[in-house]
Amino acid sequence: MKLLTKFNFILLVLFAMGGLIISQVIYSFLIGNAQREVFQQAQLMMASAMSVRDYTTSDLGPLLEQNPEHKKRFLPETVPAFSAMSTFSKLRQNYPDYTYREATLNPTNPEHRATDWERDIIECPHSSPRIRLPELPSRHKGSRCSGRRFHIHSFPSVNFLPLGRV
Repeated sequence: MKLLTKFNFILLVLFAMGGLIISQVIYSFLIGNAQREVFQQAQLMMASAMSVRDYTTSDLGPLLEQNPEHKKRFLPETVPAFSAMSTFSKLRQNYPDYTYREATLNPTNPEHRATDWERDIIECPHSSPRIRLPELPSRHKGSRCSGRRFHIHSFPSVNFLPLGRV
């Protein structure tokens, strides 16, 4: 083998290795960037839903309760979850890949009943020693439960009973 052929072969191997390394770095950068972008959009949508809930609770609910129609029949607009889900369903027309649910294990509205995979997510912090209750409000990027991977942004609802009413 000539020296020029050996030199060309070594350069070819070096360029191939450099190309592989660069492609892996670019791939991880692009995947990370895409995940951050999706999560930022999800956080914005979640903040929007929480704002609608807060507005319904503090401003709209008291006004609707003064309505004489409220005495005759139940107005779903007084429920913060109803307002947030109604607003998000309109927002979902532009972002069909995002969902907002207020899933619980024992809801008063059957529409809010947790599906099997949501039940796994709700029960996972109680069954997993890695996830503790104070960590629940934070996002669980890449959490695994029942062998599935999720990107979750949750706001747990905790109800406190007055002392003596257990």
